[in-house]
Amino acid sequence: MHILQGRVALVTGAGRGIGRGAALQLARWGADLALLARSTDQLEAVSAEVRAIGVQAITLSVDVADAAAVSAAVARVEAELGGVDILVNNAGMVGPIDAFERVAAADWARVLQVNVLGAYFVMRAVVPGMIERGYGRILNLSSGAADPPGIPRLQAYSTSKAALDALSLSSDSELAERGVQVLAIRPGVVDTEMVRGVAATPIEQSGDTTYQLFQSVYQNDVVTEPEAVGAMIAAAALSELHGQVVDVRQMGDQLQAILAKHKT
Repeated sequence: MHILQGRVALVTGAGRGIGRGAALQLARWGADLALLARSTDQLEAVSAEVRAIGVQAITLSVDVADAAAVSAAVARVEAELGGVDILVNNAGMVGPIDAFERVAAADWARVLQVNVLGAYFVMRAVVPGMIERGYGRILNLSSGAADPPGIPRLQAYSTSKAALDALSLSSDSELAERGVQVLAIRPGVVDTEMVRGVAATPIEQSGDTTYQLFQSVYQNDVVTEPEAVGAMIAAAALSELHGQVVDVRQMGDQLQAILAKHKT
């Protein structure tokens, strides 16, 4: 299971949840890891787990919404590990949960800054090297919230994920012919700190529809564990899928088959 040996994967939001799950799974396939997040302590813990698997890892404490800091971080990755071959754009925030008229404009804009511009900044930093080497896999973590009508009381988050889908598809249409393949991945409802936070939001803020939705996923035990999603992300990185939105709930069997193929 060393098919990714010699490859370098950059995972944003790598300190916990889906980011941690993706990092561990990619490491098990042999990739060296650049782990990026704002939380240094959590990154160091994940780095130790990754190194225990037997691959290299470096940590980068960076806010993806800071374009200059992202560029400097990618330059460090290239100097210490080599060019980035796989990018998992996982860093994101759910942002304000409240009625439209009560959400501050600055808070709304911050969600777009992190979830859309942050993803773009990291892509912009790694894509030139990918084009030069003729190989790249970019996986942007999206959400079913991108589909109309979005999730009530999560207007900024829903808008940001719709924009991220558009960024993924439009960039793939330009980059795929040069060896850089881009996907948007919708993992479903995953048991992360973010999702638990939404579920714990008072009904007065989240509204009846959203409150009941997030209560039901836990009551009916339909949440997915982060490492299981990480395995699906690894499968997508190993595949030739690109230029589409991959819903893990709908394409799980296909992604599992990709993993099984490479294990034999």
